[in-house]
Amino acid sequence: MGKRSGRNTKRVLPPDAKPGAGIHHPRFGFFLKERMDKLGIECEVRLREEYGGDRTPQMFRDMAAFFQKYFPK
Repeated sequence: MGKRSGRNTKRVLPPDAKPGAGIHHPRFGFFLKERMDKLGIECEVRLREEYGGDRTPQMFRDMAAFFQKYFPK
């Protein structure tokens, strides 16, 4: 997937963010993808803006498909 831009990629994580919030921040996703691409490891970054309204069903289908592809039975 190519680079994406969106409002969340420019937002800075506040100092009082809840533990674990950084791991789900888009900036971390792009940082991780850059590193994994150099290692030849597939990494997909998906932004909530890509899903529109009720993103939950499609988001979970996408995650399940990714895990099934790389962690088959």
